[in-house]
Amino acid sequence: MIATTPRLRKMTLLCAVIALAVVSALTLTRANRTMQPPVVRLAAYDGCSFTVPRVWQVSEENGELVFRAGGKVVGGLVKVGCYPDGGAKSAGVLLPVPNHSQTLEQRELGGFSHRTYYARVARTQPAASGDTSEVRQDHVFILLPEKNAAYDFWFDPAVVTDAEMLGTAKSFDESLSKVGTTVPEGESLAALIERKLDAIIAMQKSNESEHNKNAFKENTLLEIAKYGEPALAYMLDQFAKGNGKGERGDLMAEACIRILGPRNNVPKGWKSGEEWYSKLKPLETTPLPPANRPSGNTVEALVDAAALEHYKGYHPNGVVLVASHVFDKHEEGDVLTIWATVFYSEYVLYGREKLVQNTGGVVPAAIKYRRLGDGSYALSQYVEARDGALFEPSIREFCRPKPGVADEMLKHYMNYNDLIEKMRRNLVRYLQANGLSGVYLETPGRERISLT
Repeated sequence: MIATTPRLRKMTLLCAVIALAVVSALTLTRANRTMQPPVVRLAAYDGCSFTVPRVWQVSEENGELVFRAGGKVVGGLVKVGCYPDGGAKSAGVLLPVPNHSQTLEQRELGGFSHRTYYARVARTQPAASGDTSEVRQDHVFILLPEKNAAYDFWFDPAVVTDAEMLGTAKSFDESLSKVGTTVPEGESLAALIERKLDAIIAMQKSNESEHNKNAFKENTLLEIAKYGEPALAYMLDQFAKGNGKGERGDLMAEACIRILGPRNNVPKGWKSGEEWYSKLKPLETTPLPPANRPSGNTVEALVDAAALEHYKGYHPNGVVLVASHVFDKHEEGDVLTIWATVFYSEYVLYGREKLVQNTGGVVPAAIKYRRLGDGSYALSQYVEARDGALFEPSIREFCRPKPGVADEMLKHYMNYNDLIEKMRRNLVRYLQANGLSGVYLETPGRERISLT
């Protein structure tokens, strides 16, 4: 669960010449596969506009973009964490390949603006599932090392051609490289915003497909939103001057909502931009007190205390809460080892009612304490499961004193609903203990879940 924020890119179309040039940067062999560049359509992910073959259908499911052809899933795109110590090593870089996978082939790709790698992997099911089948996948990783992240394109090599794979990834890379908030020379920010609003309105009146109209609208609104607070100030001033009527006003409201993010207090359902503006009272964050450190020497208390010390929040006014599932423990001398899976989450409160999840994750771990002379315990080591292909081996390594625990951990990781429910209870208890009533959790889809 990695929380991400929209990034704002300029839309670009991929031409056949670029697609063929990129193909020349990576020579792969697939029997009877055509290398002709595809006819393309627009797609969007994480604020970035790019192109995919026109015959593909594109949908966003649980934060991941899914590509289908003829109703069959042929690939996808997801933003993942990418850290120096996780994944399969390639030319000094550790790639975030999926869990339960073996890297068969890998290399760095040329012709991209960002450092980009190709990997072919064989994916297997977790051992606990009893399924011994194997699936081949091709991955293109576009790395953002300064953000500890990567964009992971994956494709079915039996269906997707090299031209389709590399052309799609290259188009995304080109759009990604156009990040910036500099207004073109000779054009004011106001003129730029008006030009883009006019472009959306013109596109909506065109004969383009609904898919392309919606993709163009979404990405152009994100292009406006990338100019941040100055763009917000201009559009709110337009509303204040009575210039927010009709379709133009509706579009300005949508762009403002993207800039405001959780600060937007107006729920879904507004009928016009003017109505939205009339209800707008931007929210500020309310500082939340830290969670109380669990007391006592019970195994669960020790795990939760260690997790609260291990996981730090990113937002200065947020709070980190944890929920744990303890599997077993082992004592040898004065060293206590506890095996547990921990769900950690940072929450931020906007105003007095809107709570959002800022970041979080579910991570198996081995937690080690040293017993002191007075019978209390001091945390000595917190060992997390590693990412990518090293996920299962790392768990088996730190569970070596009790191998059966690794099997339990891996089986539980396939369905950790108990942790989700426990986190919800912990969150409600935290809010009640701090006198925070009338609070709701806003989901990424802007749905409201009542808490107190």
